[in-house]
Amino acid sequence: MPCAKYIEIYENNEDSQAVKMVGSWTQGYLSAWNRQLQFNAAPPLKSFDPEVISLFIYRYCKDNPRKNVAAATQALIDDLSKPK
Repeated sequence: MPCAKYIEIYENNEDSQAVKMVGSWTQGYLSAWNRQLQFNAAPPLKSFDPEVISLFIYRYCKDNPRKNVAAATQALIDDLSKPK
């Protein structure tokens, strides 16, 4: 989904089915990413509730309206992968 469309949907109703669907997709993607990390003996990413994920994607999309939610998800992974 393009970020511009996600912004529009989120701002009209952040509790909409479309926002929830993107959050669920992102959680699934993070789960698959963690599974791949296990094969490489890397520590897994921590998980977040759907509202935190949706807010991260929204903020990313506001800053990058020409990108898409897949790019936002990769940005989330990059952020979670940084050493703390």
